[in-house]
Amino acid sequence: MEKKFNILVFPCGSEIGLEIHRSLIYSRHIKLVGANSVDDHGRYIYEDYIGNVPFVDDEGFLAHIKEIIISRDIDAIYPTMDFVINSLKLCENELGCKVIASPAETTTICNSKTLTYELLCDSINCPRLYHSIQDINKYPVFMKPDVGYGSRGAKKINSLSEAENQLKDFPNSIILEYLPGAEY
Repeated sequence: MEKKFNILVFPCGSEIGLEIHRSLIYSRHIKLVGANSVDDHGRYIYEDYIGNVPFVDDEGFLAHIKEIIISRDIDAIYPTMDFVINSLKLCENELGCKVIASPAETTTICNSKTLTYELLCDSINCPRLYHSIQDINKYPVFMKPDVGYGSRGAKKINSLSEAENQLKDFPNSIILEYLPGAEY
């Protein structure tokens, strides 16, 4: 009998984790293993489920993932969140199995809005990037975390005091020129 590829999906309860499950569950070549840091509906979907995995930025995360790789004979990890993708891809050699993702250089750039703007600024129109709140010469501006997804921490800023408060709440925020109108 042909050996199945053991694929670890982490975090498995995300929408992407559930889509991977729907896409691959009936493959005769693949055995899916789901893992999560927070128990959610992934535990009901994945037949082989591992809960209580430390968060990707916790000290014990890498050691825990290595234990899973060994105990479940994992051939590859399919990370399902941006920060997880980048973190695992940067540790791919240390993990001893394939991380299904773009090269580490690409995931690093895509994980940082600043690096993405810097890479693309000569090719497409990008908003002006201020290096500090002292550089702002006109309000409003737009601030958002350099690393993050969705609109978490994104805010239109109308004054210096709002900018200072934003940096207290989201210290890794980038400051961009405010571009009103429809977003595409």
